[in-house]
Amino acid sequence: MKCSVFTGCSFTEGIGLEKQSQDPNLWVNRLHSSINANTKLINLGKSGATNYEIFQNSILALTHYPCENLFVAWTELLRFKVNPGVELYSTDIFWSRADVSTEIAVNPSISYSSNYLNNVKNRFFDLRHTHYEIVNILKYTNIINRICNQLKVRAFFINSLIIDYDDGYFDHKDICVPSDATTTTQLHLNANTRDDQEFIQLYHKIHNDYADTGGLPPVCTWLNLYQSFRLNFYIDQGTDNLHPGPKSHRAFADWLIQNFSNKPQAT
Repeated sequence: MKCSVFTGCSFTEGIGLEKQSQDPNLWVNRLHSSINANTKLINLGKSGATNYEIFQNSILALTHYPCENLFVAWTELLRFKVNPGVELYSTDIFWSRADVSTEIAVNPSISYSSNYLNNVKNRFFDLRHTHYEIVNILKYTNIINRICNQLKVRAFFINSLIIDYDDGYFDHKDICVPSDATTTTQLHLNANTRDDQEFIQLYHKIHNDYADTGGLPPVCTWLNLYQSFRLNFYIDQGTDNLHPGPKSHRAFADWLIQNFSNKPQAT
């Protein structure tokens, strides 16, 4: 039996809902039941997954399942995992903007304090520009899309937690002054600290970087390019008082279902 596979983070897994991945309110379940009842639903969402892991899981899904549809829900851009040791217990360290690291010990008797880890994380994040994380997302989507085209699998991409770009961000235009660019573009390029000529040169540079990845896959493969789940549909809290609740999932599902029905299905 053909499958519809969903990859993503906790927002895809259903963390915060009473029945998690089996909860009828989960956007994954509502979208699947709406678009195609003839495929088996495979939910590979994993709490804490980074975009690199989501990319890996998506590629693995294409080799493990007879996919008809692949839905890839990207998470926040600045999310990483590091591991300082090989032990009989987990030494995984999860880093995001909101995450606070706790002390971790590795053999032989080496301990990394919470203050140390958070200091390293903050310094590391200072060296990660959002632009290059967006470039990575575009690389991942283009690789997945090309493989899906070869396998005749329909690929769809979902903005789950990415909130760093606004409407028209990816439109490469002829601009005369920084204010012609989107607000997010102006923030990313520090418009207030540059003269107009330098800003315009940088504006074309970032769009050339995006084009070099293959650019955006066909628009019909994105169900909510500019309307992220967390920013636009977080209406109520789930059982853990952190993740979205059932009203949020239903609202997000309704949006995705509407967009899916209004767009040609990519092949």
